[in-house]
Amino acid sequence: MSATAYQARMSGPTLLEKGRDTVISLPVYKDGALVTPSAVVVSVWSAANVSVVAAASGSVVGSIATYTVPAASTSALAYGADWRIEWTLTLAGVVEVFQTDAALVRNPIRCPVTDLDLYAREPSLNPSGSAPIHSLSNFQAFIDDAWKTLLNRLLADGQYPWKMPSAAVVREAALALTLHRVFMAFTTGLNESYGKSADVYRRDYEAAYNAIRYTEVIDPDSPSPTGNKVAARPVYFLGEPKRRAF
Repeated sequence: MSATAYQARMSGPTLLEKGRDTVISLPVYKDGALVTPSAVVVSVWSAANVSVVAAASGSVVGSIATYTVPAASTSALAYGADWRIEWTLTLAGVVEVFQTDAALVRNPIRCPVTDLDLYAREPSLNPSGSAPIHSLSNFQAFIDDAWKTLLNRLLADGQYPWKMPSAAVVREAALALTLHRVFMAFTTGLNESYGKSADVYRRDYEAAYNAIRYTEVIDPDSPSPTGNKVAARPVYFLGEPKRRAF
């Protein structure tokens, strides 16, 4: 066992696109800085524990371990979650192994929120506006972090975001959570109003999340949704068997 405690940055399951070359990566940090591996080996297994990629050599791009999963290796396999990826990296002369979970999807769901959406809801956030309340050039870091948090919450609640017919289903939740994070970052003891705004958007986020409804896509190759109507947070009634509720 290595005496060095490295941190691998993992924001959620790695989404592999079926029948398409998919670039995957694993940034590894120590003491706040990227650690450059001298060797990268990658293995991928399906949910059925079938080897999809066996000890293939990866590369290092910008100090980050990188590998391209070939289209041919996934084109004949079934969509689904519970895949796993094993990264074997040589760091400072020592072999370290990291595991991440993955899913095989048709297309990853894309974040529907942009800076323009934030400015439309809160004009004072626009750096080009008449009276901006900050000195940031954009809010991409907040958008990305909120999006990852939302996707992981959906997964924790037993939902698969890539089965949603459109990212528009979760737009309001993503927007409110991003604004909550923004105003939390602005909150100081000298300006309590930002904290109040953060609280409002937190409540808006919870309401929007609980209101998520969609028809899940069972067959991703179908031109229209083909599954059941589901809710992000299922509701169960006392005395009834547990089931998904719409």
